[in-house]
Amino acid sequence: MVQNNIVEKNWLIQFLKGGIFYGNLSLNSKIEDFYHILGKYTDMIGNDERGWLIYFKNGYRIRYIDNSITELAILFKEGNARFPIEVTSYEKIMLDKHITEISKKIQIHEFLRVLGYNNIKWKSCDERSKEGMSIVTESNVIVVFSLENGKLYRIVYSHISIALGNQAFGSGRRSIKNRIPGRI
Repeated sequence: MVQNNIVEKNWLIQFLKGGIFYGNLSLNSKIEDFYHILGKYTDMIGNDERGWLIYFKNGYRIRYIDNSITELAILFKEGNARFPIEVTSYEKIMLDKHITEISKKIQIHEFLRVLGYNNIKWKSCDERSKEGMSIVTESNVIVVFSLENGKLYRIVYSHISIALGNQAFGSGRRSIKNRIPGRI
């Protein structure tokens, strides 16, 4: 179970690379699987058939339909999510020395450097927004930054983000894990 708002080092990097949430949870996992790994949610919006489970202290927002997870999100603005990252000695020289975790304090340029040093490809998406900057990773995870302060706002992986990623990187890719057969 996640404790003290801190999870294992590089867990978030793995999520950005492959869309697998903490504890090998992913899209289409069952709600009970989340209870087992994350414990009881803080708040529930919706009903037994569809809605969101909110884990405020970790910043997690989990959307579900019929007991199946359809969205995995980390809300940095509202939560206290902190994700330690390991960096090599070379990366310590190239990165700002204070980047030891991904949290709501990380700036756009710092986050993009972390992506680069972890060989995570990304492209800009949703260029119409005037309030936030959105990028999508090659593994279809969307990352949103506030343009007001340049800080990380949220990270989302869902069936919608898969469609955006396919649009940005080309829809011929079929290597994304846990894709529902017959769906985007």
